Amino acid sequence: MAQTSTSLPLGCGKLEIDVGCVDSWTDVSGSSTSLDQITQDRLTGEAYTLEGLGAIVNGGKLQPFDATFVIVYTETVGEAWLLILAAWEAVSCDSRFCVRWSPGGGNVGDLVYTINGVLSSITYPNNNASEGGVIMAGFKVRSASITRDTITS
Repeated sequence: MAQTSTSLPLGCGKLEIDVGCVDSWTDVSGSSTSLDQITQDRLTGEAYTLEGLGAIVNGGKLQPFDATFVIVYTETVGEAWLLILAAWEAVSCDSRFCVRWSPGGGNVGDLVYTINGVLSSITYPNNNASEGGVIMAGFKVRSASITRDTITS
């Protein structure tokens, strides 16, 4: 197989959130820095019999996973931190939180991945007087599935 020539740059994606999963997406790309790589596991099990050297292995349902997002802390209305904080403070027993991202940038033809889950934790902003960098914050969404679609419009 020849080496690929169609890789995508890490810093050109698009990230959107939808509080309540009501198909009302807000683009928070401008104040978001990263999504940690998501690993999802499948339940597996094995059994050994008296005959043979190997196990009988089967797979089952998909296990829940956590998607961790890092955002720039701002106190600007409409940017990621205040939107996430408001969602966090409004959580009830039946609160849904959706996130979707497009590694290619959100253009027609790009893939988009969507998580329908629960806002499971937030990371409050830090301060460090000995650094000159940007204050960061974050959030985590717990879900059991990711859907994949192609952007058509």
